[in-house]
Amino acid sequence: MALLTIGEFARLSRLSPKALRLYDELGLLRPRQVDPLTGYRRYAPEQLEEARLVAWLRRLGMPLARIRRIRELDGPATAREVAAFLADAVARANRAVRDLVDLDPDPGAGAEVDPAGASRAVGTTLTALLWTGSALALVHIGDSRAYLLRGGELRQITHDHTFVRSMVEDGRLRPEEAATHPQRLLLLRALDGGAATFPDIGLREVRRGDRYLLCSDGLSGAVPAAELHRVLVTTTEPEQAVRALVALANGSGGADNVTCVVADVVPAVT
Repeated sequence: MALLTIGEFARLSRLSPKALRLYDELGLLRPRQVDPLTGYRRYAPEQLEEARLVAWLRRLGMPLARIRRIRELDGPATAREVAAFLADAVARANRAVRDLVDLDPDPGAGAEVDPAGASRAVGTTLTALLWTGSALALVHIGDSRAYLLRGGELRQITHDHTFVRSMVEDGRLRPEEAATHPQRLLLLRALDGGAATFPDIGLREVRRGDRYLLCSDGLSGAVPAAELHRVLVTTTEPEQAVRALVALANGSGGADNVTCVVADVVPAVT
């Protein structure tokens, strides 16, 4: 297979030519061929997966030295190291929330403060996926959700960290009662700046044809699962699916913000 010019490789990998030259000098991502006279670099198409992983890790703020260590690992070990870095990223995000709380220590009238010192009036949820090159790393905390559509079946692959969900699991509340329970929005876990923030982190096998939906409760709380399934099955392009899902949430009169991402597992573009 023909080698790619540095410009073509940069476009496909979403790394700039300047970054590619730097990563070559650091031994992080070597080109497959370097012209001995001009120094012009060419890359093999199969190097794109490695380059895309480097690009994503840099966007997440991973130090170059740690990326170099990851590059030296095999597939499963790479995935575990990326998952560990996601845990670190969540901890940094939680500290950032705490810094916001410290800027305005008054949580507001009526707000409660937990024993760890975090204001329950300040916080956010997080659900994210990152491709490691061999698996998907999933990090989740709060009541946003991730769904997987595989073989025509849609299932939720995250766990709602809510008070009503814990009551359902304990047998104190029926699932159909949870949607209208007065404390259905009460979170047991979130990025709230507290000392005890424990996200769910795991690795997931991927298959060609898988479709993932990440969404806030503004979508999952307003649109029935059957309708989510219908849109995801019948809509070909991810962007069209997102637009259709947001329209459904808005049309249902949902009062919350709606955020969603649809991503398909497809063969690598070379």
